[in-house]
Amino acid sequence: NQALIWKEIFAQLDSASLTSPTLAYSGLKQTKNYQLMEEEYFKFFIDKFKNSDSAITGFVCITASKVVGCDIFASGSLLYQELEPMLYGYLNDVLMSGGKPVMEEEKIKEYMDKILTNETKQEEYCRTNGKIFRSDSKVIHVTAY
Repeated sequence: NQALIWKEIFAQLDSASLTSPTLAYSGLKQTKNYQLMEEEYFKFFIDKFKNSDSAITGFVCITASKVVGCDIFASGSLLYQELEPMLYGYLNDVLMSGGKPVMEEEKIKEYMDKILTNETKQEEYCRTNGKIFRSDSKVIHVTAY
C-alpha cells in the first residue's frame, strides 16, 4: 500500500529530525544537514579503519541496541575494495534510525555466533538474513543483517 509506505518514510524522516525537499529518501542527499552528518560519520569511520589492525577483514555495524548488519571478507584487500560504498549504506541506516551504540557484548557475540560458529549455521542464517558470495566454491564475502 503506497500510502503506508509514504507514512513510514515521513515517520522515519521525522524521527531522524531530517527534512527532504522531495519528501523521499533520495532527497535527503540534497539537504545540507544530512550531507554534513554523513560526511562527519564517514570520515570518523574511514579514519578508524585506516588506523586499525591491517589484518581486519570485516566489521559489525551496531546502532542503538541493534545490529544493522555485518560484512566479512576472505581478505583485507577485498574489504577495502568495498569499504566506502558499504559504509555509506550503513550510514544511511544509522542516520535515519540510529543512536549511540548500547548493545551488550554478549548480544553481539550471540549474533556473530550465528555467522561464525560453523558453515552450516552460517548457511542457514544467511539464507534468510544475508548472502554468501563465492568464487570457485570458496566463500569470499558474507553479509548478514
